Amino acid sequence: MNENITGPTEALISAFQKFIQDDALRIVETEALNHFQNSFVNQGFTDKSLVKWPERKIPQRKGKPITGKTLEKWKAKDKGRALLISHTGDTKGTHMANSIVGEREPGKVTIIVDKPYAQVHNEGLQAGRPPGFTMPQRQFVGPSEQLEQKIQAKFEKEIDKLIKKF
Repeated sequence: MNENITGPTEALISAFQKFIQDDALRIVETEALNHFQNSFVNQGFTDKSLVKWPERKIPQRKGKPITGKTLEKWKAKDKGRALLISHTGDTKGTHMANSIVGEREPGKVTIIVDKPYAQVHNEGLQAGRPPGFTMPQRQFVGPSEQLEQKIQAKFEKEIDKLIKKF
């Protein structure tokens, strides 16, 4: 049996195909970018729930924590400063958050962070500091249950709108 589908059903199928090819990828990209950039606002990563980033450690000189006036200056400069964000007035301050971009290809979305130091922060790897220094993990990109739920909810909303048109 070979029947052609015409009329409203054909239009609905065509609309679904467009949704899957274009709109679904746009939704995934937008939701992912918002979710990952919010890590910097929330000062932590949200998978099932928000996991706050570890605080900054007091700097050391010659293997010992700074003290006295140097410590007070550091505390004053650091007060209220978010993690992974530079000092007030530093134009580099939000480069990592702003470097999160999405790339859409047929059937997939790739999230890219175009900073060489991003992986070190995201995964907590050894950095180019004193030998043996490991950067504390401050994850801001990765698999997230809440992100999946946001995407699914957005899909359901958009599909409902699509169906109501027919």
